[in-house]
Amino acid sequence: MKSISKNQYFQPAIVFLLGATCVLGFAPYYFYPASILSILGLCAFWYRARSIRQTFNLGLIYGLGLYLIGIYWIYISLHDFGHMPAFMAGFFTFLLAAFMALFPALVGALSKWLSQNQLKYMVIAIPVFWALSDWIRSWIFTGFPWLTMGYSQVPYSPLAGYVPIIGVYGVSMITVLIASLMALLWVNRSTYHPLKYSIFALVLVIPITGGLLKFIQWTTPVGKPISVALLQGNISQHLKWSPEFAQKTIDLYVDMEKNTKSDLV
Repeated sequence: MKSISKNQYFQPAIVFLLGATCVLGFAPYYFYPASILSILGLCAFWYRARSIRQTFNLGLIYGLGLYLIGIYWIYISLHDFGHMPAFMAGFFTFLLAAFMALFPALVGALSKWLSQNQLKYMVIAIPVFWALSDWIRSWIFTGFPWLTMGYSQVPYSPLAGYVPIIGVYGVSMITVLIASLMALLWVNRSTYHPLKYSIFALVLVIPITGGLLKFIQWTTPVGKPISVALLQGNISQHLKWSPEFAQKTIDLYVDMEKNTKSDLV
């Protein structure tokens, strides 16, 4: 009987947790370093993977951690407000997360396959395929761009300075690029290579440049500014469509509208 290595369970658990911690970079937490460090860890595992299949599996596990935590609210929508049985709501939420997890899985597998296991090519392939996968998710099957990696750097990260120039998918690419470069330095930390200094410099230059870009005023106001008010009644979903509560809802919004002095409501 073959002995089962502890690493067989330890590695998937770590990768799952890496995916889960990536969520901290998004609203409402905005801890953008968490997303970069999360992908750094995933890339380190990908670089050390021995086969395309192993890379695919690691990406799938990472994706499950990312999306099961990141889209947990779908269970609430299905169960609490859609009155779907708890088991079915959990099952369909898992299915969606599993489908979404295919994207990072394919990113890893394609990067491993095209680079022929050479890290110098894989370090570039990963961010390119990741940005491409974020873009595809935005429109395939009508689109579900939730947790697009570029949004993890908005608004506080220096990388947010690139958004007006290359858009959110471009920021996805440079976010993953920084993580993949840092992972390369980590994996090869014990060996000397003259390119290490160039990679380290690039990891510093990219965010510094992004930080400087944030000081640029990309738009110019035209004409006199107007004030805008957004009214949110915060009506409970249980009461929102109740005929008995309809008049109270109308009165609430009428009162809020009367009390605002904005030009546009």
